[in-house]
Amino acid sequence: MGEHHVTVLVPTSVKNAYAFFTHFHDFPKYMHSVRGVTYYDTQQSHWVVQVAGKQVWDAVNENWIPERQVGWRSIKGMQNRGTIKFTPLGTEQTVVDVFIHHDPPMGIVGRMAEWLGINSHFQTVLKRRCRTSPEW
Repeated sequence: MGEHHVTVLVPTSVKNAYAFFTHFHDFPKYMHSVRGVTYYDTQQSHWVVQVAGKQVWDAVNENWIPERQVGWRSIKGMQNRGTIKFTPLGTEQTVVDVFIHHDPPMGIVGRMAEWLGINSHFQTVLKRRCRTSPEW
């Protein structure tokens, strides 16, 4: 199982950071690997992501605590789960911790890619997106 953890300090309130990370359908505007997110209802969504080929899954929301935490787990397709935690630092700064666990695509090839540095690439991309988001 691949595991990623990224901590980013974003220049906005915890309310804005939480809102940004709970509007999944906007992710393709800022995260180029996310091709599309469709809501089935308020608890389930369908994801299409371009990482090591096209990856698709359905997810269900888990452990949401308003302005503190967002969580999910896949229920169909690529296996993954994650949590995003929000910690306010004053009124206009928020620490965002992203934890993602997934089965790397492509079996042994995907596990080798994880070992060879895709983890670092993922962290770099996420930090850049969080720091430069036009939402702040």
